[in-house]
Amino acid sequence: MCYGLACGDYMTCKKLDREYFQDHALLVAPKLLGLVIINQAKSLVITEVEAYGGFDDQASHAYRGISKRNRSMFCQPGTLYVYLSYGIHCCINIVTERIGTGGAVLIRGGIAFEGDLRDGGEGLLPFIVSGPGRVGRFLDVGLDDDGLDLLDSDRFRIVDLGFEFGTFTLPNSTERVGISKAADLPWRFIIDNKQAIKLLSDRAKLSGVKL
Repeated sequence: MCYGLACGDYMTCKKLDREYFQDHALLVAPKLLGLVIINQAKSLVITEVEAYGGFDDQASHAYRGISKRNRSMFCQPGTLYVYLSYGIHCCINIVTERIGTGGAVLIRGGIAFEGDLRDGGEGLLPFIVSGPGRVGRFLDVGLDDDGLDLLDSDRFRIVDLGFEFGTFTLPNSTERVGISKAADLPWRFIIDNKQAIKLLSDRAKLSGVKL
């Protein structure tokens, strides 16, 4: 159990296993909404994701098979796939599917906290991080983190702190952003950031929310 964001009560801190991520990216993507990525003293509650398949998705880096750049997409589910966008932005993806299949979910946005939510949310100020480049920058992700195992790492963790946004605001499914192929597929999943912050604020009694 983790002490923290349940109005002073104990809340569940569920440890995620490999099987949680071992499915097609389209099925894993909506399950990532509400999970928390933690890098030491920074936490991001995931609120926006995009699914990218393998050989079945022309927009995916894995579509044409394995390469030096995308090899992490073919690793075990739960692996961190980091790539450089426009030569400057490190973007975070979580690998799905079985080893050798290819597929990942891009983290496009979330609610950020300067602090580890597992230590409790009292006094932590949430703010919105929008766009995969800003997500990577907030979490201090670099290309050296590509291939890191999120389920067995001292640097990064992904955890379930019990934020059930589905009971508060249903995720929207829309077309993916900034791609030219398979652009009509509704493989982008979003929950409303302002509503999600309100839920977090109500549960943690947070103040000073920046919108």
